[in-house]
Amino acid sequence: MHMIPSSDAIEKTLKNVRVGQIINITGYLVEATSADDAHWRSTLSRDDTGAGACETIFIKALSVH
Repeated sequence: MHMIPSSDAIEKTLKNVRVGQIINITGYLVEATSADDAHWRSTLSRDDTGAGACETIFIKALSVH
């Protein structure tokens, strides 16, 4: 997954997630373009594989358990 945090607090929490933790994410699947024209488009399928099969999510809420 490619993750785009919607706030500094979510970014900080996301950076502190460790292997084995369970997280809940609320957000939107998005298409994004960076200032240098890099481009990401979220897959909308649950059964695709390989290049282009990643989710790109704009995170509105994140909790770690």
